[in-house]
Amino acid sequence: MSTGLTPRGVSILSDAIYNSQYLEELNISHNNISDSGVKHLASVINNSALKRIDLSENDISDEGAGYLAEMFQTNVKLVQLSLAENRIGNTGVKVLADALNHGNVALEVLNLSANTDINDDSIDTLVDMIKQNQSLKKLDLRHCDLTEDCERELQTVAKSRKKFQLWLSHVM
Repeated sequence: MSTGLTPRGVSILSDAIYNSQYLEELNISHNNISDSGVKHLASVINNSALKRIDLSENDISDEGAGYLAEMFQTNVKLVQLSLAENRIGNTGVKVLADALNHGNVALEVLNLSANTDINDDSIDTLVDMIKQNQSLKKLDLRHCDLTEDCERELQTVAKSRKKFQLWLSHVM
C-alpha cells in the first residue's frame, strides 16, 4: 500500500535515517520515490544501521541502480535489498553486479523480480554475480524478460554454489 512518499519525502526521511543507530529495516515499497529519491536515500545508508530495505515498485530505473551501486562500494551492513517491480534493466544490473562483485561482502538477498527490462543480454553479468559474490545467498529474477535457455544456464551456475537460492519464472 502506498504512503504517497515522493522524492521530497525521502529527502526528509533521509535526514531522520542519517546516523540512526536503531532503525534496521525500512519498507517504503509501492510509492513513487523514483531515482531522485534513491539518490537521497543512498547518500545516508552508510551512516545508518539499516540492514534490510524494500524499494519495490518505486519507479526506479538504471540511474537509481547506479546510486545504489555507488553506495555498495563502501556499505558493509545492508544484507537484504528488494528492487522488485521497478524499471531496472541490463545497465542497472551491470552496475549493481560490478559493485557487489568488487567490494560489498554483506548483501545476502537481492530481489530484482518483475523488472521486465532485464533480459538475456544480462546473462554474463548475472552468471558472474552468482559465481563471484560469495556473500549473495538468494537472488530473485522471477518475471524478468529472461528466456528459458537463459534461466537454465543461470540455474546450472547456481547449483554449483552451496546453499544458494535462485528464483526464476520458467526453470525450477
